Amino acid sequence: MTSLLQYAPLQETMGSHMYPEPKSHYTTATAEELFKPGWEASCPVGCAFCCLDAYRANCSPMPMCCPRQNIACVTVYNCVCGVSQGIFIKPLWAPCNPCGLCCPLYQWDCLCCCCKSPEARCASLTFQVQHFLAASGADLLRLYPVPNIEPPTFVDAQSPGNPTEEAMYMGNPSGIVYPWKGAAPNRFAELAYSAADFGLKLPCCKILQCYLRSGSRTAWQVASTAVGSESPGEVSGNNFGGVWIYPRRCGTLPTPHGSGYGNEALVDRPGNPQVGNRVILFIHGGAFLATGPQEYLWLVGFHLAEQSGNVVLIPSSKGSGLSPFPAQLDQLTRTYLDLVKFYGCDNVLVMGDSAGANAAMATIMHAVENCGAPPPAALALFSPWTNLADSALRPPFVTMGTDQDTTPPGNNLLVGGFLHYGQKDVLPLNAFPLVNDAYSSKVYRETNELVSPGLADSKGSLTYLPPTFLTYGGDEVLKYQQGELRNNLKVTKLDSKYRDRFSWYPYDTVLFDDGDSSEASNVYVAPGMPHDYNIFGAPLVYQLGCCCGKGDAQTCEPMRGWLKALEFVDKVPGFKLQPL
Repeated sequence: MTSLLQYAPLQETMGSHMYPEPKSHYTTATAEELFKPGWEASCPVGCAFCCLDAYRANCSPMPMCCPRQNIACVTVYNCVCGVSQGIFIKPLWAPCNPCGLCCPLYQWDCLCCCCKSPEARCASLTFQVQHFLAASGADLLRLYPVPNIEPPTFVDAQSPGNPTEEAMYMGNPSGIVYPWKGAAPNRFAELAYSAADFGLKLPCCKILQCYLRSGSRTAWQVASTAVGSESPGEVSGNNFGGVWIYPRRCGTLPTPHGSGYGNEALVDRPGNPQVGNRVILFIHGGAFLATGPQEYLWLVGFHLAEQSGNVVLIPSSKGSGLSPFPAQLDQLTRTYLDLVKFYGCDNVLVMGDSAGANAAMATIMHAVENCGAPPPAALALFSPWTNLADSALRPPFVTMGTDQDTTPPGNNLLVGGFLHYGQKDVLPLNAFPLVNDAYSSKVYRETNELVSPGLADSKGSLTYLPPTFLTYGGDEVLKYQQGELRNNLKVTKLDSKYRDRFSWYPYDTVLFDDGDSSEASNVYVAPGMPHDYNIFGAPLVYQLGCCCGKGDAQTCEPMRGWLKALEFVDKVPGFKLQPL
């Protein structure tokens, strides 16, 4: 895919009715290309890019001299004054304070060395995230209006007065109109990309990584560009493809037996699987925009490798702001095919959260249906976001965050989250249209199963999925589309072609669902939890601070879904948990 400044000339796309399609054939990597170390940009280069990202993020969409048109100024104003959409951003009982926190200071105990229960700290974390996202999201649609893609709105630049059917504004200062068939890159995507990239190098993030109790028994290696690649200008550099995490005792990255490269693992023996012969591919979330895996290295990677005893791969991918669909899918499919080539399909387990769960489903469906590859050993989905259609963002397909799901549309945070301290979701609904438009066209979002896997049929593409585990929060705004996915998966029959491979799995459907109260179910809906609760709640609540580990992990909601996912992994042959 091309960058914002490199779109095909207008005359080359005029009249074209071709939409961008993912490939059906990929050139796989050699063992050396796949397993050799990549490298991160040096500190001086990283700092230079960090400064550039800070400039772009803080001067968007207008410089700070125009505070009402600057997202940083608007966010600070909304945080301090608490006047987003005319109401105070605080619980009704919490007094406002001069710092603009609009809550007692002890609510910051989610990040301090306190001895409060994990549940109390989770409520604190939820409130603080709600506070920030509501403040930053309240004016998003005013500052970054969604391009009107209903035909026709703009006039063809070469033929004044002759509107083109698919013409749309690309967000560039010149206002030139392109009949672009794919996603419509917008300035919000550039903001999100720069802000996420800036966060990778913030000193406070590095301190937080050290503060977390993780990584003592694990090591990591930068992956090569055969695994993934980042958008131009990211702080990690052009040779950063993701991260491999593995047991520290192995010395260097263990590679599968027979690969002929590096620290090759020994052959498996009955009841004695060797580290390095299996891999967990974790496709992380980030709304298709924040695609750097560094945060997930310490949020997920260290914990997953330490608690499972397996090698974990978190690939990097290009942000949709510069590389819309199908760029990320092509990249992830190539990576999956490489892993199947060297590890074998029975030795690859796929996980994904949020937008990464969408990508995980799409990758498997595309690889099996269009590339002829077998499905992986198993799949685990955390808070999947699987329907990007515009209609999926309106009631009754989303819950608005109040006690009654029939409430008229509104910001779920402002009408629900701040009136119920520590409850409801953290996602601002008004950001979804901007993210959607950056990733793919409206037509694809509403019709293409590789863009919106939730549209797939139980007798169609869903049959290509392996045995699956699903978890999401009971207070998510996306819980209806997640529930619809749950209902579809539990009636989807496993493909008979691969049934013998899954003899360990005693059910004939992709998802075994025996009800929320059943311990045997491969579904867990966490009551009162927000989006991606276990991905962020487990490391930032239960395993953070001097009193990390305080309380019973089996009853701590941020941990329960994570532990149930590990129980599911433990059942997969060869992936039996071997905590380090």
